[in-house]
Amino acid sequence: NNNGIVRIYFVGRCIYMKGIDILIKALEKIDCNKWELNIIGDGEYKDELINLTKQLGLKDNINFHGRLTNKETISMLSNADLLVLPSRKKEGWGAVINEALMSGVPVICSDKCGASIMFKNNNYGEVFKSESIEDLRRILNKKITEGISSEEFVAIKKWSKCISGSNAAEYIIKIIDNINLGSNDKPLPPWE
Repeated sequence: NNNGIVRIYFVGRCIYMKGIDILIKALEKIDCNKWELNIIGDGEYKDELINLTKQLGLKDNINFHGRLTNKETISMLSNADLLVLPSRKKEGWGAVINEALMSGVPVICSDKCGASIMFKNNNYGEVFKSESIEDLRRILNKKITEGISSEEFVAIKKWSKCISGSNAAEYIIKIIDNINLGSNDKPLPPWE
């Protein structure tokens, strides 16, 4: 942890459907000021987000990094304490969630992210009701107040091996085989 400051990241396009404004509004209502938000990405909604940040008096807490290379993004994520994906609309999966988890970083995502299904039976991520500023605020407040232990990072990194590229590919092949064979036995996802 960086001087007790919880480093929160959003990675993705700055567009309305990504719900970044929901994240900013939730952070504005946090009980303490021990957080910083790093937004990696560009898009047509970025100027509105910068204005919202100023309106809410949060410009000292929120950094806009623009679009970065994949290597730069992964490097920055390795210093994160938390990744938040607050999508408003259905998100196929949210690949950045896998990247964060494989770096040992806990995740908070909306129930519109396909990857949210991974967090039903474990503590490696939290899911909030899409567009609910209050639900997201509650989870963020808990994480920021309690902090994230180094044991949590180690446990997440260890667990995330189940979602590696090869395990994900093997799971997809099992699904295709299952469909082709007309079987009713659904393959178990690698994260269960």
